[in-house]
Amino acid sequence: MKLSTLYAKTKRAVMEYCMIQPGDRIAVGLSGGKDSLALLFALSGLAKQPDMNFELNAVMVDMGFEGFDSTPLANFCDSIGVPFTCVKTELGKVIFEERKEQSPCSMCAKMRRGILNRTLKELNCGKLALGHHRDDFINTWLLSLLREGRFHTMQPVSYMSDAGITLVRPLLYVTEDEIKQLTAEKKLPVVKQPCPVDGVTDRAKTAELICEIKKSFPDCEERFFSALKGADFFSK
Repeated sequence: MKLSTLYAKTKRAVMEYCMIQPGDRIAVGLSGGKDSLALLFALSGLAKQPDMNFELNAVMVDMGFEGFDSTPLANFCDSIGVPFTCVKTELGKVIFEERKEQSPCSMCAKMRRGILNRTLKELNCGKLALGHHRDDFINTWLLSLLREGRFHTMQPVSYMSDAGITLVRPLLYVTEDEIKQLTAEKKLPVVKQPCPVDGVTDRAKTAELICEIKKSFPDCEERFFSALKGADFFSK
């Protein structure tokens, strides 16, 4: 994936949905996976463009899993000139060993989001950028339909009134395949936290279902996304 394409697609989403205003202080929620690294890479490039005027930070919540080392991520942030904050926690132990949650993903997301919100306040960042890409919007829509019986998906921009923080998802137009290509070409330092349920969630099953559909309808993802856009699922 060409850098010009990454920047163009990211900037399109930023401008179309007014995700970033001059003077914004934005924190990228860095997980260590390819998606959040691609987002950080894209926004660090946009921040250098003359018509963009915002400050960028990278924030990670260390779940406390044994063997996880955030050093490569810290080094990467330093190489692109983005301040890096790593919040050490024992969330992995609390969720999987102490509480033995039946729905660990929901609990994990809620607890991590709370920690991120507090950290953003400390850093004086009013916006949190998340690495959800085009495929994630489609998967969320299909999962909502299958599990909840309703048409629903994530929003490119959403305001959390309880925390006073705005969530933005600038990779709206970037596909997962493009992110994989970028990760390989730029040798992004992927350091995934070793979650016990990684790859066995409902979201992962939905992604597998879409892969099966693509065997008969190769352009189904483009059609799904066009339908979401056409039906005004994404508010501006």
